[in-house]
Amino acid sequence: MFKNMSPVLLTTLIAIVVLIVAAPYLRPGSIRDGQVGLEIGVPASHILSASPQLPVVVRLHNRTDEDVQLTAETRCKVFRFVVTNSVGTFMQASGTDPACASTAPSGPVSETLFAGDVREEIHIVPLSPTRFQPGEYEIQTKFWGYIATAPFQLTQAD
Repeated sequence: MFKNMSPVLLTTLIAIVVLIVAAPYLRPGSIRDGQVGLEIGVPASHILSASPQLPVVVRLHNRTDEDVQLTAETRCKVFRFVVTNSVGTFMQASGTDPACASTAPSGPVSETLFAGDVREEIHIVPLSPTRFQPGEYEIQTKFWGYIATAPFQLTQAD
């Protein structure tokens, strides 16, 4: 069934599933009033395939009464990630994406996160198939300078 789907449709389907699965973890009460904070949602269990891609939902909350200026060194550094295994050993990081560097404008970028607002994005993190085996992992994300972590498990396809 999934083998005949276009990559765009499959990615959209994965993103929808992630939103549904991640919704309980992205509850509004986890960032306190008067704070700016980041929440992350990933599938608790994800199938390890020949070219695994981990869907990640990041949600940046501004629960303050003031606008917050968000800045990043470049557009390519707005979202970053590091994956470690269950004992904290480095597995993979976002690194520098040549495609992003060639298409994104160079130089610092900034945006405003208005008081009481939420900025949410879905990112597909391509995991290196040679580095990962079934097991427990943790992803740490940095989104507009705010950091959040979440555990996830990779399982073998049946």
